[in-house]
Amino acid sequence: LALALAWRVIGLAGPWSEERLFPLTGLAKNSQIDEMDEGQAYSLTHAVFFMTDFGSRPAGLPDAARTSVVSNAERWAAAFERRANHDLYAELALACCCAGGEAAWAEGGLRAVQAADGMVPGPGLRSPQLLAGVTAERRRFLENYHTTLAAIMTSLAVTVGLERR
Repeated sequence: LALALAWRVIGLAGPWSEERLFPLTGLAKNSQIDEMDEGQAYSLTHAVFFMTDFGSRPAGLPDAARTSVVSNAERWAAAFERRANHDLYAELALACCCAGGEAAWAEGGLRAVQAADGMVPGPGLRSPQLLAGVTAERRRFLENYHTTLAAIMTSLAVTVGLERR
């Protein structure tokens, strides 16, 4: 989906199309999702991001999937908040906004875990090789930068919106 979006955005005919690839996603196969593991949640959020061009085309996501995401994002995100996975909490809120919903509910949860320097704690890195020999400061950055960026984008989507002008 990411490549299909990239080729479409730069105006090139590509071998991929969102219309052909979306039906292969977990979201398309099961829009009535009750619970998700981390892999399923990341798959869902990224399908939403790419199908909506990061919120500039909410209608790019088929109606059933869009309705499911907007209706369930807060509940799904709350499950990851309970697991202290602030990365998926932020990504699910952002996916809700990209699908045309509102996620004002996310700001309090993200603000509550934000450090004094603005960092939002991530789920950590699962690759010890990436952390071998790095300073504590670099480790803190590597473990938290993605979640902090996801939280910033979510805050922007909630307060300003995602429509491109």
